[in-house]
Amino acid sequence: MIRQLVEYYEQQNAEIIILSEYGITNVSRPVHINRLLREHGLINVRVERGLELLDAGASKAFAVADHQIAHIYLNDRSVARQVRDLVEKLPGVEMVLDREGIREQNLHHERCGDLVLVADKDSWFTYYYWLDDAKAPDFARLVDIHRKPGYDPVEMFLNPADPWLS
Repeated sequence: MIRQLVEYYEQQNAEIIILSEYGITNVSRPVHINRLLREHGLINVRVERGLELLDAGASKAFAVADHQIAHIYLNDRSVARQVRDLVEKLPGVEMVLDREGIREQNLHHERCGDLVLVADKDSWFTYYYWLDDAKAPDFARLVDIHRKPGYDPVEMFLNPADPWLS
């Protein structure tokens, strides 16, 4: 069926784009971009009830992670080279796209990050920004997609010992 559709629209000189909402694959390495940015003084947090919340507006740079893609937003353009140098050396990052690369990959849109990272085939990007697990925000271990700055595939893990699952 797909072949028929593609062949038909190729004859119409249409640009063909085939995509899927999700392509799930096994990975084994989490890549903590925001933790790296925080360790270098680029991420700010605020503390509420002893727990840390990302303060994206006060941060010089921060990442929004989504599986194997991450958008890095720069609030302070003077750190652009520093951020790029940091993430290019980060294990698990296969590609770092700047404005030109973003345009070449047809990812340019008003909400696109200043840099876009692509993970290697065995890695995935986390949104985690806390350095001390005791200070992780209350939503870190819950399904709470609207408060997390990025997708969290760990939400899909269930504890088989949980009596509510039996």
